[in-house]
Amino acid sequence: MEIRIIGQKIPKEETLRFLGQPFEDMVKFVVDVRLGVMALGGSMHADAEAVLLRNGSNQSDLWGGNFFPKNPAMAQIELHSLINIRPADKNRSLVVQDEALAGKIKEIAVQLLGLPW
Repeated sequence: MEIRIIGQKIPKEETLRFLGQPFEDMVKFVVDVRLGVMALGGSMHADAEAVLLRNGSNQSDLWGGNFFPKNPAMAQIELHSLINIRPADKNRSLVVQDEALAGKIKEIAVQLLGLPW
């Protein structure tokens, strides 16, 4: 299962190649809110997180989510991940609780995935 770091918009066709690896309806991602990059793919958010950490990201800047390309536009991005449970960063949930932070994560994901389709 490929995990790829992207820092600029990728074509829809390229994103869709991640479907079925391993999930048929979604692609996992981790966004670095400081660097504005995303690790896309893999079976666990922790795998994508590890790739970003090896490439210079800081733990406190990384947040996980899922992309559902077949959903309606408003339901394509979900910020739900085990790596988001970080009491030290004031997030005690799988979901990103800070609305401003969630907005920034979604903004980066939308830009890099070229949404809406």
